[in-house]
Amino acid sequence: MPATPINTAIARLLRRAEEEDPETLAETFVDVNALFARLSSRDSQVMFGRRGTGKTHALKYLAETLRGEGQTVVYLDLRLLGSSGGIYTDSDISVAEAGTRLLVDVLQATYDELLALAFSPSMEEFAETDLLLKRLEALGDAVGEIEIVGNTEERQSTGLQSGHQMAMGLEAPRLAAFARIQEGQRLAAEREVVMRGVSRHRVHFGSVATSLAKLIPSLPGGRLWLIMDEWSHVSMDLQPLLADLIRHCLLPIPGVTVKFAAIETRSAFKLDRNDGSYLGIEVGADVTADIDLDEFMVFTSGGNRATEFFAQLFQRHIRAAAEGRGEELDLASPDQFVGQAFAGDGAFRELVRAAEGVPRDGINVLSKAALHAADSRITLRHVRDAARGWYQSDKQSTLRTRPAERDLLHWIIDRVIEQRGVRGFLLLQGSESHLIDWLYDARLIHLIKRGIAAKDQAGLRYDVYAVDYGCYVDLLATRGGGPGGLLQADDDDDVSMSGDDMDRIRGAVLDLDEFAESDAAGILARREPPEVALKGHAQEHSVVVESPSGVSDHEFPSDWCILVEAQQGIVVVPLTKRPIRLGSSSHDHIRIRDDSVLPRHGGIELADEDGPVLVSDKGSVYVNQLKVSTRRVGHRDQISIGDAEMLVISLSKMKGSASS
Repeated sequence: MPATPINTAIARLLRRAEEEDPETLAETFVDVNALFARLSSRDSQVMFGRRGTGKTHALKYLAETLRGEGQTVVYLDLRLLGSSGGIYTDSDISVAEAGTRLLVDVLQATYDELLALAFSPSMEEFAETDLLLKRLEALGDAVGEIEIVGNTEERQSTGLQSGHQMAMGLEAPRLAAFARIQEGQRLAAEREVVMRGVSRHRVHFGSVATSLAKLIPSLPGGRLWLIMDEWSHVSMDLQPLLADLIRHCLLPIPGVTVKFAAIETRSAFKLDRNDGSYLGIEVGADVTADIDLDEFMVFTSGGNRATEFFAQLFQRHIRAAAEGRGEELDLASPDQFVGQAFAGDGAFRELVRAAEGVPRDGINVLSKAALHAADSRITLRHVRDAARGWYQSDKQSTLRTRPAERDLLHWIIDRVIEQRGVRGFLLLQGSESHLIDWLYDARLIHLIKRGIAAKDQAGLRYDVYAVDYGCYVDLLATRGGGPGGLLQADDDDDVSMSGDDMDRIRGAVLDLDEFAESDAAGILARREPPEVALKGHAQEHSVVVESPSGVSDHEFPSDWCILVEAQQGIVVVPLTKRPIRLGSSSHDHIRIRDDSVLPRHGGIELADEDGPVLVSDKGSVYVNQLKVSTRRVGHRDQISIGDAEMLVISLSKMKGSASS
């Protein structure tokens, strides 16, 4: 039997906002909890949210709304910056040079967008176009200042003649407009310079800021809205530097509003310095951060608000998709959509729960459920099958290359879901774990409530997490059961998942130290650990323990230590302000005899009491599977150099966690 028209329309839904045209984005945007009112403020702002929560959709809707009001908007997708792949992580380029290159690309892209705006048809009646062009030229000169080291060869080319020829064929009323276009071509062409040798980018904050300050009043609306999407795509060791350059170049200028979209666990806007100053942007002070899309639409905390939001979201997307194909569907309201597409309200509420507050996940599960339903309305069984399929294809597959995170997730399932029979667990606020951060970022666990008290532990505050809905369904199918009262094994489509039992969850506290000491932990587990030798001050006060829990039995002169896996056990080296060299050379303070470790691989030292700073030297250094050049590391951060594994710990945080 052929699929119903509504199921066909559902299956055609686009999953990503960047694939939609501006009109469709505006038509399908659903405001929630005064999101747009907060986002449209003139304050520079960071909007956090995991992948799929609607950051790009919200920013593009903001851009189109502002343009409709006559404002000047530049929208930048940071994934698209750079002339070649990997240019910002080239090991032969210093972090400062790479960060400056990135800022130059940001400023150049902003200039290009403003130049295109100046010659757009909408500007033909704008009286300040000529002044705008002159001030744009000054900005282009400030952005294009490059210092050349070595032999250079310059060549200039212009398109004046061709522009003049084109202008001669126009009628008089259009001459002025096209003359501006010819001028714009000349401005762009004059900056085509062939350079040979080593180029060093040099940005003069004063000249860039001055040219921007003069430019702003000439723009339509008298304000520049700079929207920077996909901030977390920038390498984390470059983010503080780029943020610092933006803080000096853009934020102080009246009339400039900068909006960032970022994933919180993949963002590093600020790096503290030894003298008390900082590099980057202080979120909350330099820019506001009052929007977190992950907190807006969680089913457990949002209740009816979440179901209403998703009903509107699906109804608007499906109606827009149908109209784009010339099809007619009677979907005048969200209630009509739910009534036509689902066998009952319970099935739709189950879909909202499966979405876990992430619109992209909800759209994908809905699309798969419509394919399962085919010529019938979507039932609870269809939702569960679709959620399981989406979990297996999009989420579970990412665990194959993340053994430590996979081990923790399986441990949570064993200890929380199966033994305690509850959906969620508590994690002490302030607990720092890159494993938890990664599971949350990958949408394998979800934050459903902040700041609650556990049973019999007054004074301590915990955050409530829940394992992804699709994981429950997969658990039900593969292990023959699930959390009692939460996901019933009954196949009756009229039976839906019951609400979360917060009283039972209050007794399910996740102890990360217990996991680290268990056989399930894979943080420092390798089959063939390398041989490790210590030299110089690294050898002072160092000890060898059998497991991370043994560190608490010793006294160290510093709160910070690095744990190195070795054949003789786990080598614990206290960190001080004296640098420690890491590598396979006999001159290194921590010598790791392994073919994958270079003689001068990297180094680590305690910058201040807030934590150590890790740097790469000749070899690749990874922190929590992310390649870094220079990076402040924190409690429980995992370091990889070659095949060698290390773990950074704070003794005070470890003891505090144990005492709680």
